[in-house]
Amino acid sequence: MRRQKCDRKDPCTRCVQSNVASSCTRKWPDDYDPKIHRSYPKSKDVQSRLQVLPPGSVISGREPQDDAYDASLAQDITTIQNATATGGPSSSQSKFQSQDLSTQRRLGRILTNDKRKEASKEPRLSRAGIDPSSLESLPTNEILKPYYSERNSFQPLRDLGAGSTSPRSHPEVGFAEICPKTIERRYLQTLLPTARQILQLVDYHSTCLLWYHRCLHGPTFRSELLKALEDPDGLQLKRLDLQWCAILFAIMASSLTCATDDIARSWGFSKAEKSNLCRKWYSATISCLYLADYTSNIHVYSIQAIQALSMAAHILGFSNEQFVYLGGAIRIAQSLGLQRLAYDIEVDNALADGILMSQERKDKLTKREMGRRIWAQLCIQDWFSTPASDMYFINKLHFTTLKPNRFDDETMSLVDEDVLVGTDFGNYFYDIAMVAADFHDAITCAATLPAKYEEVLKYDSRMRAIAAEAMPRSLCFTDATENSKPQWARWARSSADIVLAHKLIMVHRNFLAKSFTDQRFAYTRWASIAESKTILREVEIATADKARPMLWTDQV
Repeated sequence: MRRQKCDRKDPCTRCVQSNVASSCTRKWPDDYDPKIHRSYPKSKDVQSRLQVLPPGSVISGREPQDDAYDASLAQDITTIQNATATGGPSSSQSKFQSQDLSTQRRLGRILTNDKRKEASKEPRLSRAGIDPSSLESLPTNEILKPYYSERNSFQPLRDLGAGSTSPRSHPEVGFAEICPKTIERRYLQTLLPTARQILQLVDYHSTCLLWYHRCLHGPTFRSELLKALEDPDGLQLKRLDLQWCAILFAIMASSLTCATDDIARSWGFSKAEKSNLCRKWYSATISCLYLADYTSNIHVYSIQAIQALSMAAHILGFSNEQFVYLGGAIRIAQSLGLQRLAYDIEVDNALADGILMSQERKDKLTKREMGRRIWAQLCIQDWFSTPASDMYFINKLHFTTLKPNRFDDETMSLVDEDVLVGTDFGNYFYDIAMVAADFHDAITCAATLPAKYEEVLKYDSRMRAIAAEAMPRSLCFTDATENSKPQWARWARSSADIVLAHKLIMVHRNFLAKSFTDQRFAYTRWASIAESKTILREVEIATADKARPMLWTDQV
């Protein structure tokens, strides 16, 4: 601050301009004391020092050359106090307005720093109004009560991104301060049902849903689950890999979402509880992934959890979020090298010759086949979403991983073509999805309307031909052979017909409106109506089957 000297008038010009002429004086009643009048105000006792100063000595008098700073500061303080008392600064003080504001800020910083130093001696939880010793005695739901939401019932750490202060209901308390990862795991622990219900949900997923996505090896996961349940305290998330726990929550969410109300009731879940638990387990899956830093500590578990969660995400209304997580799963898979799985000559030759493999080779084969299934499923989900986003991320020229082989999951041995395995359904979808991606490239390159419609007719014919050729023999069965197939065989065939009909409609969708006014596009009207009837017929059959799980492709 610029130093200002007294002009020795009576009263001086400075006091007149500051509207304090009545207290102006050039006499020091008790002699000049530099410890009081000149020393810089300490942050510890600013107000007491100001009260010691004589009324006139603060702003006037003959100031020594080296003692002007404190007098100037005190003068500004007095000016601010007088201006406040009179209701605001006078017009003569306008030239000192910025100087007064600067003084206010400096004093505010001094006092604030003192308060911070004193408050830093208290525990963080005490400052938030919480006794740290009481956290262990409180139930987990009481500790986390402010962080529930009506939609997902729980807001994980992901909600506190850059620039976010804290949860909605408590803006003054940081979520990370009172709710560390250990407490969040305690909350996730409370979401687990009984061991019997967990096994029922996992077995239902393996029997009725795993054929649809094939991103898990059922026997391996079930053995890992049984090992985790052998703990004397039961299934404890704090002793398990959180990304593996994400798979468990994803399986439970998918099973409970897709199961009918009667089946869920047989497990002990009422209709109202079913709707609530599905969303809680969906949020728990995402919480486990974020707690495990899945984008940094990349593992195949996170990809499997996201893929298994797709069975529930679209039905629960989380499609937009699920597309974001699938994009992250694709990047993680590329980082793990799933798009370049090598061909193992030794293992494949042993399979072709029917040689009994050692356990080490069988484990190696299982990992490779699971990598192929995971990558194929990512391709299917990416290519099938092309009509919605008008683009795709995985180019078939940029990877070398082959389609999965037809193995029996229990023995990991090749099976005959007449034996139905879950890989048949996935490979059929893979071929249809690849045609859909090729059609997007072709229609994008066509410049004129006739050229675009020519591509539509071309890929309509190609998709029908590939669907007939790629349809596995195991999915082509009659009523006589249906009983020899697994329970999900008729569900898989019905879903295959629904998906094919839907993709054919997507091929013609840009010309559907024109087909009602232009005879050149009459085939589009006929094809769309025929495929719509197919979908309605299959959905009606699916609705009549009380044991059939709810599949999101049926709702599309």
